[in-house]
Amino acid sequence: MPKTPLKKRIANPRSGYWKKKCWALCREMWAGECAIHDCHSTKQINLHHLLDKKMYGECYFDHANLLPLCPSHHKLGRFAAHTNPLWFIRWLEEHEPMRIAWMHCAMLLPKVPIKERLTHKETYYKLLAMKEQRNMILTVAEAVSRKEDEIFLEGISNAT
Repeated sequence: MPKTPLKKRIANPRSGYWKKKCWALCREMWAGECAIHDCHSTKQINLHHLLDKKMYGECYFDHANLLPLCPSHHKLGRFAAHTNPLWFIRWLEEHEPMRIAWMHCAMLLPKVPIKERLTHKETYYKLLAMKEQRNMILTVAEAVSRKEDEIFLEGISNAT
């Protein structure tokens, strides 16, 4: 029985089907607002690649390479990553110095040939594992915070 077009795309680990799933997962993980601190926009958030997608394809979906930006800070505004890269680099240096350090390190790594890079399917499952790990860390952090609050409140009630 011949495969349907969807089954063919699912079977191909480098297909656009898996790339779209990766993007959806990245957007979900980055849900929130524009990274520019004074902006606070939550509408139509784009994910900006700090390193060029073609030259540094192995970093395409890397969490450190993606920065959530509203349309006016991504491509459209006077102070946007694409229209004013000098302003954007200065902003990164001031507000995201660890990303600048990561970019310098990533640029020193040898380029990985396309055929040796992770497939979109492999990347999707890697991102999924990262999301689950992050959720687990957040759950533990919330539990610790609640416990600290209980201890604090118990100390207040004992002092009175």
